[in-house]
Amino acid sequence: MSISDEIQENLKKRRSINQDDDFGLERSWEELTNILSKNEDETIKYLMNCSKDDVLLISSVFDYVSENLQSKKFISCLRELDKKYPDLKLTSFIDDAEDYIKDN
Repeated sequence: MSISDEIQENLKKRRSINQDDDFGLERSWEELTNILSKNEDETIKYLMNCSKDDVLLISSVFDYVSENLQSKKFISCLRELDKKYPDLKLTSFIDDAEDYIKDN
């Protein structure tokens, strides 16, 4: 299964989780973090082509993925998404994600 397929499957499950189900949400975020941390290039490719709704859901794990990838290229991708979807107000999430990169 491709990373794109795995992300889509995770987000589909995520959308069905009740907002009050903290354990379910946490498990979904952990799984999504693992998927997005597998391959930086595929993750960036996915993010640059995904829907606004997907970006919003994925933004909840930007910091964890950033910590795993340790990549300025990933942060640059997030900055591009912030420009593409300014109404999502992603800047603070991206700033937090950038703080997870060592020797920043």
